[in-house]
Amino acid sequence: MITIISGFGRCGSSLLMQMLNAGGMTCLGSFPAFEDKRVDRNGDLDFLRDHDGCAVKVLDPHRYRFPEGVLFGAIWLDRDLKEQAKSTIKFQKRVLGMPGVGRADVSGCKRLLREERPFAIAALHKLTGKQILFLRFESILTAPRDVAKILSSFCGGLDVDAMTRVVVPRKPQCLRDFLETELILKGMDDADQLKAHR
Repeated sequence: MITIISGFGRCGSSLLMQMLNAGGMTCLGSFPAFEDKRVDRNGDLDFLRDHDGCAVKVLDPHRYRFPEGVLFGAIWLDRDLKEQAKSTIKFQKRVLGMPGVGRADVSGCKRLLREERPFAIAALHKLTGKQILFLRFESILTAPRDVAKILSSFCGGLDVDAMTRVVVPRKPQCLRDFLETELILKGMDDADQLKAHR
C-alpha cells in the first residue's frame, strides 16, 4: 500500500512526514518538507506504481491523476481554518514574494479552504475505498504520543517513541517565522558538527 499524506497547504503535512520517517517508514522527498518534485499539479502520479510501502505528500489531491490498479491509503490533516489561512498567506508573502495582506485575504483563504475540502475528501474516498485516517494538526502538537500510536497502527508497526520525539513543543497558532527553516539550519549545523568529529 502507498500512503498519501494529504490536506491543504500549511496543514502540518511536513511534520507528519517527519514523524513517519522517524518511525521507520520510507518517505518520498527530502527532510524537512518531504516534497517529491515528481508530484506536479500539471502531471499525473504514475511514478507511484514503483513505491509500494512508501508515504508521499500530495496536497490538494483532487487536482491529480493517480495510477489505477494500485492500493492506496490516505492520511488527511485538518487545521483550524483561521490559523491555516494565516500561515498560507505568510508563506505566500515571505516565500513567494506576494504583497502584504489583510483580514479580507485571511477570510477569503478560509472560505476557499472550506469550499475545496469536500472535493479533496471525495477524491481520496474514491482513491482509497474510504481507507482514510483523519487527523488534526492541533492534536499532533498537544498529544504527539497518542497520534504516534494511531499512526503506527494505521501504517503498520512504526516506532512510536521516535515519532513522538520529532514533535517540537509549540502552540498551534501560526508562528511568526518558519519552523521548517529552523529545522534546515539545525540539520546543517548537525552535519557540520558530524564532519568536525570525523
